Amino acid sequence: MHPQMARWLAAPPEELYDSSFHLKPELVEELKRIGPHAAEDLRDVLARGESGAKALACAMLAELGRDALPALTEVVTLARTGGETELLAAINVLDALGEAGQAALLELVRDGTLEAGRRIEALCQLGPEHLDAFVGLLDDPHVAGTVADIILDIAEEEPERVGVNLVMRAQSVEARARIAGNLAMALGNHVLSRGLGRVWEEEPIEVVFPTGERARVDFAFAASGRDVPDLIVEIVPAEAFDRRELYARHGVKEVWLVAPERRHVVVLGLSNDVRAEFEGRDVIVSPLLQGMRLKVRELYE
Repeated sequence: MHPQMARWLAAPPEELYDSSFHLKPELVEELKRIGPHAAEDLRDVLARGESGAKALACAMLAELGRDALPALTEVVTLARTGGETELLAAINVLDALGEAGQAALLELVRDGTLEAGRRIEALCQLGPEHLDAFVGLLDDPHVAGTVADIILDIAEEEPERVGVNLVMRAQSVEARARIAGNLAMALGNHVLSRGLGRVWEEEPIEVVFPTGERARVDFAFAASGRDVPDLIVEIVPAEAFDRRELYARHGVKEVWLVAPERRHVVVLGLSNDVRAEFEGRDVIVSPLLQGMRLKVRELYE
């Protein structure tokens, strides 16, 4: 290892960073003089160093820009496996590496096995020139809402890049994500604050019935002591709903069908074959959610 690099790695933070937590200019100047040899030393730090040393190594590699390419593999590994601070530091390095770094960021974004938060952090570093990567994730329930927001931001700033059909699709995805968030906030908080039972909280929400049959839904609640939901909510037009028989067979008592494009909710009572429709300023009440009074419009705001 270069002697100066060894001294930096052993130095306290105040000798390395300025008051804005950037590397001191004189350090950066000396680092660039060492050049590619510094990248090789820093690559070894990423492979074997402690967490604090890895964060410093990433800060240095980001300053090296394309000279940091020898450490590319180790930086990607850190982005995949490190903590939140290390992830952000690694992404900053990839962002500084030019085309090779952008390609690595794209790979992180498209990796369906990677935790959703890491993919979103990588996604946010990609510019609008990589719009195809954003479009490809609109069908991924883990990140679709965030991706839709990014596409709509691009459409507002650079409308020539985004076609009308893509804008409409992103608007639809964003609306669905907003409704799902409002559902989780209003219904989930009500259930949990009153101790009414269990709410399915994992995302995306998937109900697994005793027979092994599965259903991807937007909200599910079971009264205390039940493993099967009493209430299921789907963001889908009533005319497109096709799971009534499945839910009724497994003892689901009530289903809400929330239209994604207009303020309209259909409530189906599967245990008593009742159907009620709500829209606009109407208030939804349910015997399953004691004390709950939810205005339809609150789901869409």
